[in-house]
Order: sequence, then C-alpha cells, then structure tokens
Amino acid sequence: EKAAFEQILQKPLPVVFRIYRDQSVTPTWLTHVLRHWATQFGINQDPELNKDGRIEVDGELIQPPQLLAWDPKERVWYFNTSRRVVRRHPPLINFKNFLEAHTEMGHIVRQEAVSMLPPLLLQAERSHLVLDMCAAPGSKTTQLLEDLLQDPGTPGLPGGVVVANDSSYMRACLLSHRVRALASPCGMVVSHLGEHLPFPSEFFDRVLC
Repeated sequence: EKAAFEQILQKPLPVVFRIYRDQSVTPTWLTHVLRHWATQFGINQDPELNKDGRIEVDGELIQPPQLLAWDPKERVWYFNTSRRVVRRHPPLINFKNFLEAHTEMGHIVRQEAVSMLPPLLLQAERSHLVLDMCAAPGSKTTQLLEDLLQDPGTPGLPGGVVVANDSSYMRACLLSHRVRALASPCGMVVSHLGEHLPFPSEFFDRVLC
C-alpha cells in the first residue's frame, strides 16, 4: 500500500474546469466544449495522433474531457492529463487557449477537484448568508456564488450573500477581480483579520474556514 500511495502522490493532477453558472446554460456549454475537443481529434495529419484519431503522449492515451462523477450538478469536467502536457503538445494547445479565453470571460472556472469538496458539503442555498473566511484566490467563493444561483427557475435575485474575506489586502484585490468577473450581485469582498470580522458569528447560515 505504501508503494501505491507514493506512486499516486507523484502522479500529476488532471486539468479540471467548472462551467459557470446556472443549469439553464450548462447544456449549451457542454456541447460547445465537446465539439471543440472533437475538432482537435480530427487533425489526423498530426504525428502525435494515433490511427484512430486520438491523441497519444509518451505512450499514454489522452481521453476527451469527462464529467466528474461526484458533482451532483454535472457542471465539472476533468481531463486525464497534466497542465504541463497540455502546454507542450500542439494538438492540445488550441484547447488550452479555449479554456484560458473563457476563464478570463468568466464562463469557465479552473479549480482543482479537491478544492470543490468543501463548498459542495456546505450545501449553500439561495437564501443563505455565507462567510468564506480565507477566500483568496477565490475558486471556492465563485463556487458558493453559483450555489446561490442554482435555481434559475425562481424569479428575482437570490436573498443570500457570500461575504468573501481575506486578511491580505493584495490577495483581497485579486479576489475582488475574480468575483467581479462573474457579474454576480450576491458577492461582497472584505479584508479583515479572521478574529476581528465586524459580523457576529450567528449572522451567517454557512461558514467556510
């Protein structure tokens, strides 16, 4: 077991991305992502593609993006190769550029799968007041903001708010940029030491710390 554990630790993390923002737009984006990926597989003249038109790197077959099985909202996709491989091999560069462009526009959020578990377990709802105590750089904050918008069929804005705090002013500025990119009306960014937040603890329905 020790050898298997050490081998897993040395394995590069996969590329994971989350499609923002509500369930009504998710099917469109899933289709767009898959079609873009299929286009990359269609470049059969590339020497790094095998005879079936699939991408192979260093003897390892690169599978198309797949849904992350434990995400109940079916919005998270993973990709069984590392960022290093994606950056180095020509058949994947266009897909990397696609992800980067839509990340900048706020359509896609790049985040490690393990980082998605705490917000998932919090089960924040539209009416909840949520505190993210150490929020920068903001991946979990954006996930919580999505949870407040999880029912697009409900009229009006959610009654809840995510208060995202970081004690570092510079990190809070980065956090503010990420929250602003999502254009959500439910986010508030503050910068305080965790023990000196100007809110009583009972003020919040959910706290991530």
